[in-house]
Amino acid sequence: MIKTHRRMHVIMAFSLLAAFTPRPAVADPCLLAYPDMNAVFQFNPSNYLMIFPGDSLYDPDYDRFGVMLWDIRSDRIAYELYQAPGLLGFEPALAGANSFNLPANKFTLYIDGFYHAPRQLNDVYVRFLPTPFDAEPAIYVDGERITGLYYYIPQLVVSTRQENGFYSDTIALDIAWSGAESMKITVFSDKDGNRVFDGEALYNVFMMDQTVPAESATWGQIKAQFE
Repeated sequence: MIKTHRRMHVIMAFSLLAAFTPRPAVADPCLLAYPDMNAVFQFNPSNYLMIFPGDSLYDPDYDRFGVMLWDIRSDRIAYELYQAPGLLGFEPALAGANSFNLPANKFTLYIDGFYHAPRQLNDVYVRFLPTPFDAEPAIYVDGERITGLYYYIPQLVVSTRQENGFYSDTIALDIAWSGAESMKITVFSDKDGNRVFDGEALYNVFMMDQTVPAESATWGQIKAQFE
């Protein structure tokens, strides 16, 4: 009986501890976002690897100027990046971020729910981060100026299966901005309702003002001017 009582006390204590211990917040999914224009993808070398002709992993169908990109985490071709219609090529990132880079103040942004299975994402936010940080840019989405640095999308349903076996559905937004040297966009699904992305952004769209000369420098050098 003593052993039974002790066991019951242990079980009750564990149950109470589990009930009152705060549970970790569910991470917000960072959605794939890319422009309709030509763009260079700057990648984190810990996430992606460049594959050259002659390598056993090389597939010419995914070649961009003599190189293709491999997703290290999933051990496969980086199908997600090839969703971007204007993907020009690849460049290792200086700061470890994954971003589609382009010199543009006006373009169409595609928000892609690319995933290995059908899913529904609610409370999707498009977050704009200007440089310098104290800039007060004018940002327009589908012709209407937004208030603040967030744009809200109630829902994204992903149900269309692609030939590569993944699922993808997109939302297209016409973006125009001014009043900043550069602009970074991250799209995420807000899990806890605080309008804050709780994690490291996996994908970004990074835009330079069109007046910044880009011909004689790499994207990494250009971005370094504003970091």
